Amino acid sequence: MKKFLSTFILTLIIISGCSDSPKTGKDGYKFEEKEYEKVDLQISFVILQDQKQFNEQAKIWAPGVEGLQAFGRLQPKQNRCIIYIKDPTWQYAPEFIGHEVAHCIWGRWHGKRNAQESKQGHRPETLPYPENS
Repeated sequence: MKKFLSTFILTLIIISGCSDSPKTGKDGYKFEEKEYEKVDLQISFVILQDQKQFNEQAKIWAPGVEGLQAFGRLQPKQNRCIIYIKDPTWQYAPEFIGHEVAHCIWGRWHGKRNAQESKQGHRPETLPYPENS
């Protein structure tokens, strides 16, 4: 009986490891689906020095979005993306830099989570680029 139970448990572990469900990243998000895929694009970074600066920019470029650690402005039609991150001497969180780069490449890939958890929905892609604002 012990051998059967051990074999059964081992089989369940192996089967669950082969699941098609997405894994959760270090940022706490699961990749849901690609909105698009861009590999040849211009990515710019804006490094924010403190919470005051971060809040000011978030209010302009991500109004009403709660719990931000970093954020981006996607412009897939222009092959451009701007990522707003915290200066690492203030707050070091590299997992959110990668999260925002993933948005630049694959668009708004966690919209379902946004809708369920925070009612954020999708932000428009038509926000102006700095030179145009």
